[in-house]
This record gives sequence, structure tokens and C-alpha cells, in this order.
Amino acid sequence: MKALLASFNSVHGCNPMVSRVIDALPGYQRATADDCEVVFLSFIAPQGDFVLDTESLKKITDRNVPVIIFDHTETFADDFFLGFSELPDISPYKPLDQALRLLPVKAYFKRELTVEANRTWSLPIPLYPIDWTLNVIQCGPVAVDTSEEYNARPIDIFMSWGYSSESRPKLMGELLRRAGEFSAHFVLTEEDLDRALVEKRERIFALLFTPHYRRIHISKIIDWQSKAKISVSMFGAGKKCFRHAEASYNSLMAQQQPDAVQWSYPWIAGTNCIQLPEGNRLGQTAWEPEETVAVNWLFNALRCEQGKLFPVYVQCVQNNRHYLNSTYAIYYLLPRILKALS
Repeated sequence: MKALLASFNSVHGCNPMVSRVIDALPGYQRATADDCEVVFLSFIAPQGDFVLDTESLKKITDRNVPVIIFDHTETFADDFFLGFSELPDISPYKPLDQALRLLPVKAYFKRELTVEANRTWSLPIPLYPIDWTLNVIQCGPVAVDTSEEYNARPIDIFMSWGYSSESRPKLMGELLRRAGEFSAHFVLTEEDLDRALVEKRERIFALLFTPHYRRIHISKIIDWQSKAKISVSMFGAGKKCFRHAEASYNSLMAQQQPDAVQWSYPWIAGTNCIQLPEGNRLGQTAWEPEETVAVNWLFNALRCEQGKLFPVYVQCVQNNRHYLNSTYAIYYLLPRILKALS
């Protein structure tokens, strides 16, 4: 198919994490606004960084080219669908929104698709969840550990995070505060973690603050995770984070509220992931902060019932394989795109 992958944003182009899964589509040919047969609209930029590319949009509108929307916006705000929601006149998206109402939009893929939105919204086109994928070429192959290998992993908890949600520093702070209860060896930097592994430390809490300006290469993240029993992916600026695709690659992913959003391939608490409980979810008589209850759960899982983690880990890694870049493009995206365009 001859497709134009476009953001219609003259300030920022398409996010490379979106581009790589589109590039993996069989039969995909990059095209221009002058000769494309379909437009893949990559919608991700925050409002402050959006300046409409009116020239490209006019070419598409004049030719009445069909559009498939890939909405990767991250927000805790009300459910929003470009081209189908009412926007204020001052919104920089308003002209794009109005143009989409005149174009044949064929399908809508939305990252932050809540269960409630999927139930209550009635779009006149197919509505699908979409998720971040993992470029396995950067990670390398990995085998699923045996139960003995998994239970012998030296890192109890691996958490690499940037500050896009308060839940992240709160959980890290609670883990540090109670590291003594776990008899944990905690590390806060890359150098400390590498040294702890060389020294064959056990019960490691790897709590690495990695803001955007000092991201750790994915190959190193994956290597550390292969030695971790639990890898944490918390809320970010939305309910889904790119870490969901990473954390589940070769470790047992712990996350918040997997049942609150629609997934391409479901994450189910207790079956193929860990759900970190929120305050007052475990039947305690007095309300406790979310991070306190989460750490209580982790203590029980790691120190009292660790044997129960292994079968969930196996299912977690198996489900992750659906989110590998080429697999996701071929088996999830392509059939839905072709159906929408048929």
C-alpha cells in the first residue's frame, strides 16, 4: 500500500516509535501527499508544540484521501478523539479536527483507550487500542528461565523511571524506606548496580532515576531485567508507558490498573502481570497510601510466596511476544488496516 505517514505538524515530525511499527508493515511503501493511497495520521504532540502543516493537509483534502488515525497522545484528561470530539476554537488542533470531519476516516487506533471510553463512545468507524512496541533487534533473543533460574535471580525489583508521574518517586521512596525489612541491597545508579552484580549481591533493589536526558540504552535495560524477578512500569503522563513493552520482555511486569485500559493483547492481573494494589484494596481497616499497600504486596510476594511468581512470569513473557515490533505490525495492525480499507 502506498501510504503517507504524517503528523501534519510543521514543528515536529512523526515519533520514531510510531514510524518503526509502520515501517514493519508488509507491503508498506512510503508515499507523499501527492501520490499516497492512504494517510496514516500519527497524532502525538502536546498542544503547545502543534503548528498545522496546511499545505500537506490541503493536498490530502483536495484528493479526499482515506485516513487511519494512530492516536498515541498520553493524557489523564477526559477521553478525546480527534475528528470526533468537540474542540474549543482556540485549540491548535481545531483546523485539523475540522478537516478530518470532511475526509473519509476509516479507523481509529488509540493508545489511552480506557475501558469506559470503549464502552460509552460510539464512533462511526472501528475503534482499536494501540500500544508501544519493542524493537527486538536492539534487545537480542532471550529464553524463558526455568523456575530454578528465575527464583535465583539476584535482583528482586528493577525500576528505571523518569519523573512523569508522582506514583513513581512515591513507590521508590517507600521501597528505600523499607529496604531493611526486605534485607535488600539497594542501588541507585548504573555503576552501583553493575558492581553489585559483579560482587554477587542478592536481594537487590535496583531503583534507577533515569530522566530523558540520561536514558539508558535498551540493551542494558534488557540485560539487567534478565536478572530481575520483578520489573516495574508505573503510570507516566498517561496510563500506558513505553516501559510496558520493555518491562515484560524478560521479567515479570508490575504495573497499576491493567484493567482500566484496553490493550491490544490483554494484561491480566495475577495471570500474566502483577497489579500493584492501591490504598484500601487489601481489606485493611484503615486507609493506607497507595505506595504503602503496594510495598506490602511486594514483601509478601518476594519474601513469603515467591514460588507463586514463576508461572505468572512465564505468561508475562509469552504475552510480551505479541508486542515485538514486527510481530505486532504483521499480526495486529495489518489485518485491521486492510479490513478498514476494504
